[in-house]
Amino acid sequence: MAVNQQFFSVCFPFKMTRIKSLQPNLKFSYHRFGNIKYHTRWLGNFKLLRRLFFFRVTLIFVLFYGFQCFAQESSEEHFPEQSEIDIIFSGEQPEGVLFLVMEQDDEALYWVLPRVTHYTQQLREKWSDLAIVVLSHGDEMLSLTNDLKSLHNELHQTIKKLMADYNVLFQVCGSYASFADIDVSEFPDHIDVVPFAPAEIETYRQMGFKMINLELTW
Repeated sequence: MAVNQQFFSVCFPFKMTRIKSLQPNLKFSYHRFGNIKYHTRWLGNFKLLRRLFFFRVTLIFVLFYGFQCFAQESSEEHFPEQSEIDIIFSGEQPEGVLFLVMEQDDEALYWVLPRVTHYTQQLREKWSDLAIVVLSHGDEMLSLTNDLKSLHNELHQTIKKLMADYNVLFQVCGSYASFADIDVSEFPDHIDVVPFAPAEIETYRQMGFKMINLELTW
């Protein structure tokens, strides 16, 4: 039976290529949706749309997953000690947390202090009475002297904020300062100078403090 051309054009609004020699062999079944009569060949178009839909959903999922992975890698790069903080959170509240800094870069605190702030916010949110100490015994302390205070004012403001908002104690090693030919009187009042950092670290360890070494990742 020859295919009615008018019906063929109504049932196939999409542009198609027809092979006339095959038209007499085409068999159709009809369906009715409300008052609209449509042809089963429409199902091919529906399948195409469905494939496009699933392709878009898959693409969105892949992009979202990739973004999540990138965000995670970025977080690990900026806060490499987060796993140690998570381990502390998995147990009971310790007596305190000691952040250790010992770098050969006098500007290291510009990268270290943001990490201290990030971790301290988490610790203080979980345990309001937890003792938190930052102990510097490397070249990074050289930027904290009074004569360089105006040059590194940002560091001093960050330390003061840690002290005021989160009750953090910031200490430097007096022995290392003397080794660098710096008198302990050259540090401002908000910096606590301890005689010998290794002895102070051992004292904190015996008190039950958890130690976290803050090291530059480059």
